[in-house]
Amino acid sequence: MAIPGTYTLAALTITTAITAQRQTAITSLEGMSRAVIEAEFSGTGGTTAVALIRSRIGTSGTWREIASIDFAAAGSKSCTLVTGAASVAAFATLSANSVLAGFLGSELEAVITTTGTWTNGVLAVRVHVA
Repeated sequence: MAIPGTYTLAALTITTAITAQRQTAITSLEGMSRAVIEAEFSGTGGTTAVALIRSRIGTSGTWREIASIDFAAAGSKSCTLVTGAASVAAFATLSANSVLAGFLGSELEAVITTTGTWTNGVLAVRVHVA
């Protein structure tokens, strides 16, 4: 068990469009009860950037979307809290800037999508789990 702690889900320089680029998953988070996700995006040009945060139970589980952080402009910051305690909900694709409360598995990953051409684009996504 690697928790609690702060982990980097993404640290990217972005210059061109990226389509659903999976970042290295953070594993061994068994017992995680909450995750505070912080995302920062800077740069000029381009159109959008999306950091989709996913979780799954074990290495063979299905990845489930738990947070969608959307940046319409560079220079933005976002912070969200995801907890593991909630009523049962159906899994579905998340809409822009939304969170699925109630599901935290034992692994987390970020999937990054951007559109347009960016100058000095930098995207960082960190998570603190407890």
